[in-house]
Amino acid sequence: MTGRIVYVERKPSWFKDISNRLNEESTWLDKLIARFVLYRHYGIMIDNNEIIHFYSPSILKLNQGVISQVPLSEFLKAGGDIEIDDVIDVKFTRDEIIERAKDLVGSDFDGYHLTKNNCEHFAVWCGTDQRKMSQQASVTTYRNIYSASSTLKRKIISVLV
Repeated sequence: MTGRIVYVERKPSWFKDISNRLNEESTWLDKLIARFVLYRHYGIMIDNNEIIHFYSPSILKLNQGVISQVPLSEFLKAGGDIEIDDVIDVKFTRDEIIERAKDLVGSDFDGYHLTKNNCEHFAVWCGTDQRKMSQQASVTTYRNIYSASSTLKRKIISVLV
């Protein structure tokens, strides 16, 4: 998997413990997403035990994103299994992808944004030199957020009625 674009699919936790998906800067929106939204978190596998990824400590703290190199165990701590994204048509060799990712460790990649500059944009850029998110992923993101809000409304109504 070295030099590959990888992701972990994070499934909604509903009413299970979500402490492994939060940090000291997490907001109510981060908690809502952890509970109700299915999403993928992307990174670049640089060896069998380390990943370089782009993240923000909170979805509401947009310009606080950072690219960091972390142990695979940290990348996976919020749950899910690591998968290779074979859909992205990369134009660089695996070694070049790793080098591009390493060159950005510690940078903010022009600031984190949920739909315009996120972990998928970073991973795709490392492999293609283009900052983009797959159309299906962006549609899925919006559909999941809408679905989460609908589910939450139903649950709140069921408790109140």
